[in-house]
Amino acid sequence: MAKSIHLIAVPYHMSQERLGLGCGPEAFLDTGAEKILRSAGHDVSCEIVQQKERFTNEIDFLLALHHQIAGQVRHDLTHEQFPLILSGNCHASIGVLSGFDGKEHGLIWFDAHGDFNTPATSPSGYFDGMALAVIAGLCHPQFLKHAHGSLPLPAAHIAHLGGCDFDPGELDNVRNAGAHLITGEHIRQTGIAGAVELVTKRLSPALRAVHLHLDIDVLNSQDYPANEFSAAGKMPLEDLMRAIELIARTFAIQSATLSAYDPAHDPAGKTLRAGLRLMETVVKHVE
Repeated sequence: MAKSIHLIAVPYHMSQERLGLGCGPEAFLDTGAEKILRSAGHDVSCEIVQQKERFTNEIDFLLALHHQIAGQVRHDLTHEQFPLILSGNCHASIGVLSGFDGKEHGLIWFDAHGDFNTPATSPSGYFDGMALAVIAGLCHPQFLKHAHGSLPLPAAHIAHLGGCDFDPGELDNVRNAGAHLITGEHIRQTGIAGAVELVTKRLSPALRAVHLHLDIDVLNSQDYPANEFSAAGKMPLEDLMRAIELIARTFAIQSATLSAYDPAHDPAGKTLRAGLRLMETVVKHVE
């Protein structure tokens, strides 16, 4: 069945345009992401988000960027398009979820890192490592002002899978908030099908849809080098593709983000091709 897909590229690493991770989104486009999805029979449009305003600090820049992303996603959902966001950083999913209406949705987050730090627990103060904590309402409340009631998302609606690299205080944040955590070690012990089954049982059956967040560094970094932070990832590509398929059997996938790809760390292009396969897999399982 043909679907209407809107590729939204966000070519930034924090506030830096087309640098490092910010080169990833357009690398996917330049390698033919639109053509690949069209060849599967889908109607595909593409937009590159650009923030032209000037700001004196990074937080204000990111607030404006998220406002743009939220507007695009809100428009897509209203017009029955599927927003597929290609982003340098994980925090773009804050903007995506800000474009939803209400809180009858869940979030399934694949990532080698926790992204659940707060300013009090982060060893580095790196904002992208706080993305999930912002979504859960633990810090930086100014990022929720464009959310139209969709954020903060109840932690019981959040599942994090594949994590291998957590800061000590970050794990406490996850557990105290009540988010569902399935580590990479747990997945290796139970298998991907068992892990996804556990997630679908734990997430509320009342959820009508989920946003799927795929940080590509969740993949086995020896096979699929993604970025300078990716040493921890251990998930086989086939497991992640299988997980998407299994998730779609229980929840409607309403939107998706593919993030954290830096072409400079992937000279052979293996991770690039893996990202394209993940896009195809997501779109194949969109209702």
